[in-house]
Amino acid sequence: MITSPNNLSQQARWPIYLVVILSVVALTFSSALNNEFSNWDNDGHLLNNIEVRSLAPQNILKIFSSTVFQTYVPLTTLSFAIEYHFFKFNPFVYHFTNLLLHLFNVALVFFLAQQMGVGVRGASLAALVFGIHPMHVESVVWVTERKDVLYSLFYLLALLSYGSYARFGHHKMFRLSLLFGLLSILSKAMALSLPLVLLLFDWFYKRKFDKALFFEKLSYLAYIIPIVLITYFLNARVPGENAQDALLIWIWSFSFYIQKFAAPFVLLPIYQLPTPVHFLNLSYFWAVIIFCGVLMSFYIFRQKKWVIFALLYYFLSIFFLLRFDNTVDVNIVADRFMYLPSLGFCLLLGIMCEWGLNIRNLKGFIVCAIIVLIFTMGMKTRMQSLLWKDNVSLWTHLLKYDSDQVIALNNRGVSYQSQGQVSLALDDFTHAIALKSNHYRAYNNRGFLYIVLRKYDLAIKDLSQAITIENQFSRSYYNRAICWAALGDDQKALNDYAKAIELQPAYFKAYNNRGNIYKKLQKYPLALKSFTQSVLIYPSFAQGYHNRGVVYRLMNEWDKALADINKALELKPNYPDAYFNRAGIYYGQKKYQRALDDYNNVIDLKPDYILAYQNRALVFQQLGDLKKSHIDTLKVESLLKKSKQK
Repeated sequence: MITSPNNLSQQARWPIYLVVILSVVALTFSSALNNEFSNWDNDGHLLNNIEVRSLAPQNILKIFSSTVFQTYVPLTTLSFAIEYHFFKFNPFVYHFTNLLLHLFNVALVFFLAQQMGVGVRGASLAALVFGIHPMHVESVVWVTERKDVLYSLFYLLALLSYGSYARFGHHKMFRLSLLFGLLSILSKAMALSLPLVLLLFDWFYKRKFDKALFFEKLSYLAYIIPIVLITYFLNARVPGENAQDALLIWIWSFSFYIQKFAAPFVLLPIYQLPTPVHFLNLSYFWAVIIFCGVLMSFYIFRQKKWVIFALLYYFLSIFFLLRFDNTVDVNIVADRFMYLPSLGFCLLLGIMCEWGLNIRNLKGFIVCAIIVLIFTMGMKTRMQSLLWKDNVSLWTHLLKYDSDQVIALNNRGVSYQSQGQVSLALDDFTHAIALKSNHYRAYNNRGFLYIVLRKYDLAIKDLSQAITIENQFSRSYYNRAICWAALGDDQKALNDYAKAIELQPAYFKAYNNRGNIYKKLQKYPLALKSFTQSVLIYPSFAQGYHNRGVVYRLMNEWDKALADINKALELKPNYPDAYFNRAGIYYGQKKYQRALDDYNNVIDLKPDYILAYQNRALVFQQLGDLKKSHIDTLKVESLLKKSKQK
């Protein structure tokens, strides 16, 4: 094939095209860098996942030997652990990493398109559509969905490496593809489609389908199958009893992603399965029409390699996520599931663009259509990113389209509570319970809200109801234990903490709270045991070290007490209670200047800490500064007076 001078010119300018593409994508998603964490980041994947809080070898081993919410994603969890090690929970860093990974993926799509024979202009459009498609917002701006952008990075690298191997026979590239495939499957189980997609690439590159070609894929299956089975056995589904319903649901889920990719007008974090499941329901009727349209396209364009490739790539990469059951679940379908499966359609758009731009009579129309498409998609994506800015805006958006969505009500209620908007939170929890009387999380969250309001009887009632509905939810026992402790019923509190620990053995906060009750009951050995367990589970738990240090002090083991409180301050430098108790140790050791320094630190951090002024007055007496001692005594009287007035 002879390349025209014009095409050569276009090829030479590919770095400019790529820079422009990445700039447009970065600008489109730039608002997401200011987003907060979402409610869904609070689950075991990130904020409440102890495993992300340490890079110790034993913890890394634990990351690779455990699942998170019944999914095996060790590389994703490790990436969070690295970020936490350097930046703690700074949301900007996590959002920036997700965006950076997405930009890498956009660049890889650009290179993959060219490797597959698409011209620079077509490859640019394919990469740009992939980069700014509104359906991809969820994968990029939701921090926990690091899984998508990370597995896709390695998946695309595997495709590029394999493409080089398929075209030129470089076995080094085949081994690289194997490595990238392994890294992909360790990031998310969706990478299990890789061997099937590689067979599609074999067909695309016109490789001979013989035993050797299929034997190559066994190399991928050798590690993919064992890793995927970890997630599969925890999430396996079976069709319902009604075969007709199962078929309709499968067709609906197959068509859903195509429809949303083509017309991404309303995108939600949660989609409900349309009911009733019946052909006369318009949702299923149109799904069948779309499905039949795909089959007809497959037949009509059977000689068009790119059309067949796009359709087969979509099917092979999303096949394992297509639903055929109506089991109640949060995610029947989800935008994020289309992140990488949309690649084939993006490439098809690119090749169509390349074809259209080479026809003189169509060129102007194609250019205008591309400008409108990119502008429209970019604006929609930017607006969709802003919806994820905070939890209230996200869940309010969902409730606008589904006012009876109990998960949205519950999550928005949690957000209102964190903002101190108690009445709004209470309304959302109560509304969720009215819609779904067995929503144990709403009962638990309303119960916790009552704890904040110190309405312990109402809290116990709600938390007990949550436990009646779901007796394996550890947080309800933990929260009810807080109520019992506040009401002075230590034994019931201990029983509930024990149950919470039984259900969640790594519940370090439950160990810590149980230790406080044992300390109150002067059962110091049991208190030490509980506090020790809390810091063994979470070695960076400053409060656990502090509380154990206090117990050691009560047992007159001054050196151990001082070591633990020093550790607490090392982990949490702005910890007034730790300074206060260390000052007490120094005072007991007659190290008055050190005690004075620590009481000063307490007062700097917490100016209304009455006991700190009271004890500092005693230190001033020991140092012979009676004037300052008198000033602190007057300060204590003033603070006590203000406290009584409140």
